[in-house]
Amino acid sequence: MTAPCSPEPPVVEIGGPVAGDLAMAVVVRRGLALVQRRHRRGVGFVHEFPGGAIEAGETWASAARRELLEEAGLRGRGVVGSFVHRAEGDGRIAFVVFRSNSTVPPHETSERRRQSFLWLAPEAIPPSDFHAADRHFIAEELPSVLRTLDGLAQPTSAKKP
Repeated sequence: MTAPCSPEPPVVEIGGPVAGDLAMAVVVRRGLALVQRRHRRGVGFVHEFPGGAIEAGETWASAARRELLEEAGLRGRGVVGSFVHRAEGDGRIAFVVFRSNSTVPPHETSERRRQSFLWLAPEAIPPSDFHAADRHFIAEELPSVLRTLDGLAQPTSAKKP
């Protein structure tokens, strides 16, 4: 789940997460990112990255790994970067990018979510379902990560709050 974010998150010092911050698991392979389509009560179907709230003692990566396992049944390995933004209010949201070479498909982990999973290029991800920080990550940072992984560019490691 993502929190509403300002259109251009202000710069903040990067540090460890605190309870209430969010960690999103962004799994990439062959130029595509894993997006889940799921049902949210009162909203209907939305597209989002697997993710959720940080729990006490977790790092950005450990929280994203836990959420990925809980929501997609996948184990996150091979962290290639983290992008941290300030969410509306006092919290932060981190997009933790995992590289996947696995052939194990993601799968529904909760019947109430009515999930399905898609591998999408950044330009095919439906922006209207995502909050501002997600849209910024999808438009500005995800393509750079994918180019880097494909060997077309140098890493633009961006720990931006």
